[in-house]
Amino acid sequence: MGAERLIPLALVALVAAGCQGSDSADTTAASGASAVVEWVHDGDTLTLANGAKVRLVQIDAPELETDCYGRAALKALIALAPKGTRVRLAADPALDDRDAYGRLLRYVFVHGANANVELGREGAASAYFFRIQ
Repeated sequence: MGAERLIPLALVALVAAGCQGSDSADTTAASGASAVVEWVHDGDTLTLANGAKVRLVQIDAPELETDCYGRAALKALIALAPKGTRVRLAADPALDDRDAYGRLLRYVFVHGANANVELGREGAASAYFFRIQ
């Protein structure tokens, strides 16, 4: 396996480790709030039907306006969670509840799959560990 294939696999492993690092995170995911996607803004941000904005935690996707693969990242998240999709949200107890822009920081589960991890696996996003305050 070439080095170019190992890097994405390592990133997925890092994101997955952050998602499954403790029993409390798993409990939070199991009892996470259910919501419906209203709009996908870019590869790591969406709006729910109730108006709340969600930033997918522990990943970073290319910016839509300035990065080469921004549109591809947007399409990847739309494919996973298009408008009308019911998702389950899970907070990470080791992280802040919201970011500096007021967006909820959450793992997003679609049909039981962690969309944050899937975006990393597909190469649409990379692991990004938010600063714990």
